[in-house]
Amino acid sequence: MRIRFFNTFDTVTPFFRNLVPYLASRGCRVEVVVSNAMYRKGYDLSAALGDSENIRVVKMANLGLRPDSGVGKLGVMALYVVHAAFYCLFGPGAD
Repeated sequence: MRIRFFNTFDTVTPFFRNLVPYLASRGCRVEVVVSNAMYRKGYDLSAALGDSENIRVVKMANLGLRPDSGVGKLGVMALYVVHAAFYCLFGPGAD
């Protein structure tokens, strides 16, 4: 089974950190789509999820925008929504 998650808020990261490796250990192919923008310095969701061939982290481009200001954060969020929608519609399939 192929499962895709979209990380929209940083607060769900602990949920992904526990659920994604569990699903991968049960044979599911899990994909997590995240923004490439760093909201917290030094934290990478890829490292938190562990190393498994059944886990794939897809980082959406932020085109150099940074979430340091209100305008930058809004731009990053809007770009993520557009990229995630295109990825969902035209990217690899999920169950």
